[in-house]
Amino acid sequence: MKLTNRIEKITSLVKGKYILDIGCTDEYTGGDDASWDKLINSDYWLHGHLRKLENKIIYGVDILEEQINNLKMAGLDNLYVQDISELSLDQKFDTIVAGEIIEHISNFESFFNSVRKHLNQDGVLIVSTPYIHSLAYVLYSWLRYPKTNHNPDHTVGFCPSTIETLAKKNNFEIIKLELVPDYPPIFPGYFWKFLYTSLRLFGSFLPKRIIFNDMVVVLKSKA
Repeated sequence: MKLTNRIEKITSLVKGKYILDIGCTDEYTGGDDASWDKLINSDYWLHGHLRKLENKIIYGVDILEEQINNLKMAGLDNLYVQDISELSLDQKFDTIVAGEIIEHISNFESFFNSVRKHLNQDGVLIVSTPYIHSLAYVLYSWLRYPKTNHNPDHTVGFCPSTIETLAKKNNFEIIKLELVPDYPPIFPGYFWKFLYTSLRLFGSFLPKRIIFNDMVVVLKSKA
């Protein structure tokens, strides 16, 4: 069973020439012991994979100024330090990607309005976010209750119903939603190692809606 398909799925859905990656430094890049050369070639860095797409012009924004500056020094261009809820770029995009970002924010109205202002007429927003009803997250919440969220920076959790409701309230519509596996073998802890090994051995025998722990959603503005 393939356990890491999120990045592959996102890059397959990107359309058009001008692409914006929101939160481009990404949660896998910020460790104190991280090598920036290693980061740029990492299999688990979404922005790096986007930059490998042919015939695309890739932009990136993040609120983490030090990491943006490090990436610039490593030779990457079109990078900006900005709040994703207050984007101000002199450019519109065919695709805006928000990978593992939306569960961290609290002002959804500002986020969607900011995205809408930077999308071309037929542009799309691609969101990926943890699927909170997957087996991994359900087991975690049971075993670690009342610490029911694996990431203390998450403000909310999503499932197909809640992401659809959020989209409608902000004048976006879902044109595609797919569950995908996202179990990169890079996280510490015995629970994760046990889960990763178990899924490799037995995951193919269980339904995707139980095993797959992430959602990739393509949205389009209705406004």
